[in-house]
Amino acid sequence: MPSPSSRKKSPSNPNSSPLLSTYKPRAVVVGGGISGLGSAHELSKQGFDVLLLEATNRLGGRLFSVKGWPITSAHAMREQHLELCASWFHATDKNLLFQYVKDLIDKGHIQLNLTETAFHFTEPFHKFKSMIIFGSDNQPLTPAQKNRLLKLAKKFNKEYLEPLINKSPHRPLSYSQAIQEYIHQKNMSAEESTRLIHAATLIGPFDDTADLDELSATQAGNFPEESAGPDYIMYPDAYDSVVEFLSRNLEIRLNQQVQKLYYHQTTHTIQIHTATDCFESDYVISTLPLHTLKLAVTQGMFEPALRRKKLEAMNRLGYGLYNKIYLRLNSDSPLLKIKAEWFDFLPSNEPPDYYEIMNYGMFGADFIIVFTQGKYARFVESLSDEEYIARILRRLNQAFPNMKIEVLDYVRTNWQKTKGGSYSYPGKNATGLEGDALVEPEWDGHLLFAGEACSTTGEPGTAHGAYATGLEAAEKITNRTSAQGILLSCEEIPTFPSHPAPPIALTIEEYKDWSASTESPEYPDQVPLPDEEWASIASSAYRPEPIASRVFHHFYEAYHSACQTMLSYFGKLSKECPSYFPPALPSPLPSAELCSEERNREPSYHSLSIFSSVHSAPGVNISSASNTLRLG
Repeated sequence: MPSPSSRKKSPSNPNSSPLLSTYKPRAVVVGGGISGLGSAHELSKQGFDVLLLEATNRLGGRLFSVKGWPITSAHAMREQHLELCASWFHATDKNLLFQYVKDLIDKGHIQLNLTETAFHFTEPFHKFKSMIIFGSDNQPLTPAQKNRLLKLAKKFNKEYLEPLINKSPHRPLSYSQAIQEYIHQKNMSAEESTRLIHAATLIGPFDDTADLDELSATQAGNFPEESAGPDYIMYPDAYDSVVEFLSRNLEIRLNQQVQKLYYHQTTHTIQIHTATDCFESDYVISTLPLHTLKLAVTQGMFEPALRRKKLEAMNRLGYGLYNKIYLRLNSDSPLLKIKAEWFDFLPSNEPPDYYEIMNYGMFGADFIIVFTQGKYARFVESLSDEEYIARILRRLNQAFPNMKIEVLDYVRTNWQKTKGGSYSYPGKNATGLEGDALVEPEWDGHLLFAGEACSTTGEPGTAHGAYATGLEAAEKITNRTSAQGILLSCEEIPTFPSHPAPPIALTIEEYKDWSASTESPEYPDQVPLPDEEWASIASSAYRPEPIASRVFHHFYEAYHSACQTMLSYFGKLSKECPSYFPPALPSPLPSAELCSEERNREPSYHSLSIFSSVHSAPGVNISSASNTLRLG
């Protein structure tokens, strides 16, 4: 890093900004999660000088691995690595991250043991084959009761949900509202209604981090047809080896929280301000998680402001909660010997304590994982470790009264407390087009976006969805400019990094210390939307277009023809009012009618009013008193 004396002052705000570094990377990636690592790694392969800035002291984002408990058996005293958020490779037929990792495994670059699970991300009925369901009375459902729930869930999907998605894919409707509509249509009894709600709880989008009354019925769990294939876990390994490989030979700065991004229109460069440094780059890829992006917008991190379309898309998405607790049991515990991958407990209390438990005894491990989401996960975070584990054991002991279940150790996540949540979910007003709006570049294509919420392939909330958006952002940059350097194949990447690798996996003790001492800031659910006219002007201030903008496009030809026949008349008036004939106007125009007050407020733009339809008699009226150009 250059010494302070070798830097020059930042021109943006010399009084409060750090000194501008003489190091000018071609691209800066903000965020060290899987999408940021993917984009930085890809750009580096293409010969770009890339700088990755990570706000914390570790890489991986929600790929958060801890070194777990030692194991013996078939894995010969290998150390278990526990994944605290992302744990699977989903829908692996066309999963880019899985294909990349599989290639690394085949070439010997990393070691991962992949095991297929009964849980299939895109086939919610599949895990029923290896599931024991316990009712609200903690008694296991009989095969007949289980089949009845399964048939009811399939019937709801086929008769109501699928037609709804096909006919009205953008309808603002929560999952619980959809269930109530179906109950009303079928005139169900109270008992049948309860059974349907239980079926939807089991088969519905449990891992979407929110409750049924918060999720979009048309978007939650609505996967593209090409998303298929089995799911795999990595026991006894985790994603940390993937994170470590992707970070090799990258220029990485940890503990560098970006505070300001400033775009220079004249030089088409972006200044990146942190608390201690200021860099200038041609391109920036923001991979901030959704809730962090909302906070950044609220605090004015982007200058100029992001377009209103992007802000509205942010507000239609929520940032939910999906927590885990690993419970280590005696290796000979009878619970681990049960031939079922999943134990599901239907709600029994208020708040409804709905648990999903994954039995890793099926894979030779000595632990189970308890999953909670949404409101109940938020409630659970208010409990101490001892209180939470006692609640789980109480339900397990009621379900298996003849078993002695003893917890030897545990690892627990509290994503709301430590990180403000887990990942995004489609709110009830979501349209399915949020990813397209979020991923759209800003600032003449120099500011790009990536991350799980930006997925345009119907796979938000997943590691492979985030990774794919990182590759897409890198590809947009490489398509815009010719990079210097050569493309390196996997074999040519050095086995050892040229600089010390940042910490990836923590020990259990380190993680518990971190979790106990970390408090996330308050994140906004909604970002403030600026005034419609102001937002339109701000969005177009750095990308002026010819007068044939979107507002004019449908009648531009008629207008152009009229102008040709009245050229002399326009020429005469243009001498009197030259400011009304600019070479270009902002696009999109703020509104159909922009009065003189806006002109006074924004002197660099011109007042324009459109009154009558293009089908009226042609005519032009320019009034200097009202500062209005009329076309009609």
